Amino acid sequence: MKTSRAGHTRDGARRRIGAVAAALTLTAGLVSAVSVTSAGAARGSGPTLDDVGTRLTAPSAVAVRPPSSARAGEVGPGLLTGAEVGRLPSSSTALATGARPASREPALLRREATLWMSGWNDGPPSDAQEVADLEVVQDVPAQKVTVTARYYDAPSAAANSALFLWFGSWDEEENCVASVQLAAVAGSTSSADAAAVSMDESSAGTATRGLAGDTMTVTWSGGRAGEKDFSCVYASSFLVDGAGLGAEIERGYAEEFEPTYEEAPVFDFYAGDLNAAYPGKWNPVYVSVRNEGDATASRVTLSAKGAKIKLRRKTVSLGSIAPGKSRSINLKVKLKGRKIRTLNLTAKASGGWSATSRTKVGFRPLPTRLKSLVGRSFWASPKEPLTGWNIQQYTFVNKKWVHVGVTKNGYPTKCSAKVKECRRYTYKPKKKLVRIGKVRAKVDSEGLRTLGKEKVLHTPLVKPKANLRAGVHLSYYDYSGCEGSFQCSTWWRHLTLKKDGSFTWTYEAIHSSGMPPNQTFVSVSGPDKVGTYKILSKGRMRITFVDEETGAQKTETWAIGIDQDVLGRHGPDKGLLIAAMPHLP
Repeated sequence: MKTSRAGHTRDGARRRIGAVAAALTLTAGLVSAVSVTSAGAARGSGPTLDDVGTRLTAPSAVAVRPPSSARAGEVGPGLLTGAEVGRLPSSSTALATGARPASREPALLRREATLWMSGWNDGPPSDAQEVADLEVVQDVPAQKVTVTARYYDAPSAAANSALFLWFGSWDEEENCVASVQLAAVAGSTSSADAAAVSMDESSAGTATRGLAGDTMTVTWSGGRAGEKDFSCVYASSFLVDGAGLGAEIERGYAEEFEPTYEEAPVFDFYAGDLNAAYPGKWNPVYVSVRNEGDATASRVTLSAKGAKIKLRRKTVSLGSIAPGKSRSINLKVKLKGRKIRTLNLTAKASGGWSATSRTKVGFRPLPTRLKSLVGRSFWASPKEPLTGWNIQQYTFVNKKWVHVGVTKNGYPTKCSAKVKECRRYTYKPKKKLVRIGKVRAKVDSEGLRTLGKEKVLHTPLVKPKANLRAGVHLSYYDYSGCEGSFQCSTWWRHLTLKKDGSFTWTYEAIHSSGMPPNQTFVSVSGPDKVGTYKILSKGRMRITFVDEETGAQKTETWAIGIDQDVLGRHGPDKGLLIAAMPHLP
């Protein structure tokens, strides 16, 4: 026989006598309230509340969530509600985001639950003993719980029943573990025919009940009625006659005791996870504070501090931030030394609300003039509609020619007018000015910046040394169409290179066509490539793998360039441009 978490079987607990704070006396169909001692001896005659089963342990089946088919038309009764979901970065760039614990948490104001009673055994013998609606409301600040039970007909002494509710919290297996029991007799004329008892048999507060027509109202106040840890509630009802408590007639499966909190601001921070600081200069650190709560944050301030970091203004005013809105600012910082330092951020608002986050600031050397562009490569991805990455690449082959476009099989070593992708260029080192056909750009150690309407910064790529071994895990995401178009394709690849020379390179995609609600979706997984890699000269990577479809061994050669981070540091862990596919950390 199954037992509940309290350790009592259903039958053994039904008539168990325990210490309670109030008692019910059933005499000649009239229910009156009397007190009992801790030993359970009543100062009156007839069955006491102990006989009615105040210390009843509910069947364990009641304490678990109902199956998904228990209530047709209801959405997901078997799923947790109000679960917190982790917030994602808003772009592919790594962001420092997420509020830390606030100086004070929003106050819990209220909990509510609707229980769905269903017949048990032979069901209720009459409409006056069958619950039609059962609502439970907890007013936390007032330390009061109100239970409203509407029956299909008015309960009476002749058609009587007792309603039991258990309040508790979910365990890891989604069982509702009760800690308090609330009981009341429906067909009574006394307001005192109710009791609230902790599962350890101590009083949980004062309970009263009232009946108006077909609706019984049970009020539990004081004691544990204001407890904040209740997260679930379940119920059972039993026949009541002159002999006391009879058979169980209805059950209400455990339901979420839904919380309502006071409206409050909730801060999220957005900033680059690493910010560059040039020596001896005031450097901007962009920070955006967004209010993800449901109340306006007033008199918001943003404070920043960090070891070896000097701030032009340690605290700035952001004004008021409405729900769903944000305020942004560039903090001005100077960094002492060359180590990467942590910049701690604190947002505060009136009412005692605050949250913290952090970002990092690191040394970046000042840009320098390049004596020659020969052998250098720069890349960028200008924004174009309906596409993700749009790779532009300049590779300077010699003093006269530059290769324009993505290299597929390695860095080009020859260029001439016969090659479509080759362009003549001129370079003036003193002015840092390069001209490629009609394109004019400024270039230095930080990159190549085109001039005119389309100002695009192309950052340096470094050609990997032959036989390089790396231990990295990088990802490439791209799309075509989408953005409201009829067709949409998204695809992504994950590349793992190990220092032992092995690699894995996965491929997945989702393609859709049509407009909602008439859309067709196709999901693609693979083929994946698993094998060995070798870095060759001239910026090439050769991979050897077994084809998943044919079983034959294959070899492919790809152009590869090493990207840099915001501090200008190059390395495989900072990113790899493989042909036109940026694989980033």
